[in-house]
Amino acid sequence: MTEVRSKRVEAPEVRRGQILEAAKQCFRETGFAATKMSDIADRAGVSVGLLYRYFESKGDVILGIVDQDLSRQFEDLQAALGAHAGEPVDAVIRTFEQRTLDRQRTSLMLEITAESMRNPKVRALAAEGQKTLRRLFHTRLASSGVSVDAVMAGLQMVAALYTGVSIQLCQDEGMDPTALMALAGRSARQIMVLSASAKR
Repeated sequence: MTEVRSKRVEAPEVRRGQILEAAKQCFRETGFAATKMSDIADRAGVSVGLLYRYFESKGDVILGIVDQDLSRQFEDLQAALGAHAGEPVDAVIRTFEQRTLDRQRTSLMLEITAESMRNPKVRALAAEGQKTLRRLFHTRLASSGVSVDAVMAGLQMVAALYTGVSIQLCQDEGMDPTALMALAGRSARQIMVLSASAKR
């Protein structure tokens, strides 16, 4: 009797996610420029031909990673704002803190930031993420009289602050983040409170 083995076929969204995770590992280890599509395919355990069915180029892989990251940021922020509805400033800070302590994400985002300087599509996708965030805060602040422009400026300042902290933590893996994160938290809170006090 011949044994018949059925080959497991992953759903397209699952396979796409596996490829993106493999690409992230490759980019963190060897950088965007040095990584080949074949490297990503090997890491993901797929053929190069299958990889190209999902992504036409490394640039498209980068766009997929950025889109995925922006979606997760937005979902995390929405969840935090929902869980801490009475403390929106604390909700925002908690969201930034979680990402700041993720050293692997930081090293990957540095690669993507460098690529965004060369790739207008990456910049455009990031700009669209800012528009989505703006719409979220516009909806929440519509009846409050608070300036959405001021809140967005505050968020950008806080993002810059935590980006700097995350880079410091990446450069010195032995650093205890406790004191640095506590100071960043106090500074971020002051920035957000100040920006939320601006009226339109």
